Amino acid sequence: HELTEDDVKDSKNATSFGNIQLGAPQTRVSLEELQFTHLNDVAFRNFRGRLEAALDELLRQKDSPVKLSRGSKLTIKPNSYLKEYRFIKASYESLVDWRAYTDYLRCNPMFYNRPRYDCVIVHSMDGDYFARLLFVFTYVVEADDKDTPIPMALVQPFTTIKQENFTKKDIDLGLLRLEETLRAESIFIPARSIVHGVYLVPDNEKETGWSVLDTLDSDMFLRMHIMYPPSNT
Repeated sequence: HELTEDDVKDSKNATSFGNIQLGAPQTRVSLEELQFTHLNDVAFRNFRGRLEAALDELLRQKDSPVKLSRGSKLTIKPNSYLKEYRFIKASYESLVDWRAYTDYLRCNPMFYNRPRYDCVIVHSMDGDYFARLLFVFTYVVEADDKDTPIPMALVQPFTTIKQENFTKKDIDLGLLRLEETLRAESIFIPARSIVHGVYLVPDNEKETGWSVLDTLDSDMFLRMHIMYPPSNT
């Protein structure tokens, strides 16, 4: 989207983590407080346990910014703190001209008097996929006498609807249809795996159905054809 005054303001104080920058920081909160605040939201159930598992797996990868000592296991205590961010600036290389571009994303429960949880493309070793941002934050990991903030995101993935379930209109228009997973199936991802934002159009016939709008820019159109070749859609 076009750059707004809010994007400019939040970009100025954003913290850089490689291909992403996080802005609009909130007051630090303990995991106990966070769990209580989201007590009735199934997306946040067992937040600490799932985050612990996700971080432990992440920090064992070769390109991890923090290395766990062999035989050790990451442990997150209930009184540990994290810092929420409600603005994400994602930089990516265009598939059209190979130049660097930037997306300005929001993950905010009250942005101009309404919730705004943007949808994104997530890069994964098993293939890129679509997801909705639910909560973006950093968690500080202590290792080798050094504190390192790790940017993470809680997301709600989308699944791709099989071609045999497409309507004639879907096929004629070349639409890719998605379906929301349950909020209880939310997952943690490294925030740096966010490629850029994506526009999804709600399905009027199904509450959990969405279609990908890939006609707004050429880069999104090309990414769609790489992720889901025309012969498979």
